[in-house]
Amino acid sequence: MNREAILKQVDMFNFRMKLETELDLIGTLFQNDWIDNDGIRGACDYASIEINDFIQYLQKADWFKDKKDLKKLLYLIEQEM
Repeated sequence: MNREAILKQVDMFNFRMKLETELDLIGTLFQNDWIDNDGIRGACDYASIEINDFIQYLQKADWFKDKKDLKKLLYLIEQEM
C-alpha cells in the first residue's frame, strides 16, 4: 500500500467512527427521553444523518430492544411515514 491509500483508509475509519459516535449519542438521548421526535430530526439534520438511516441503526442496535424503546421507535417511524 502506498501512502495515499493508507491516508484514505484512515479518513474512512475516522468518518465511520464519528458517524457511529453521533448515532450512539442521538440514540442514547432518545432512549432516555432527553429529546423527542422533533429533537431527533434536528439532531440528525445537524449531524447530516438521514432519519431513515437513524431508524435502521436503532432497529439493529442491541441496546435498544426494551419494550418501551420499541414503542418509541414505532411512534417515530409512524411520524416519518
